[in-house]
Amino acid sequence: MHNPARILVVDDNPANVDILRMRLEAQGYDIKTASDGEEALSAVNEHQPDLILLDIMMPKLDGIEVCRRLRADPTVPLIPILLVTATSDSKDVVEAL
Repeated sequence: MHNPARILVVDDNPANVDILRMRLEAQGYDIKTASDGEEALSAVNEHQPDLILLDIMMPKLDGIEVCRRLRADPTVPLIPILLVTATSDSKDVVEAL
């Protein structure tokens, strides 16, 4: 674990990224960002975050697929992932779980 804790924020909406970055940096966290699923996978390898805040609905690779790939990769440590979404579709929620 890094000190301060490093959080990777992954969202294709720049406004969401800015809000999360501002709030989390104000609490002393080290924030890294990615704007799509492919960038997220690269950022995980490069920055080794302590936590990932991952949007579900994104271009290229959605958050569910990013999560699947991270969990299937034995070289990536078990990093807590919080899936973030504006969807209320229960299918997405079930799939995320």
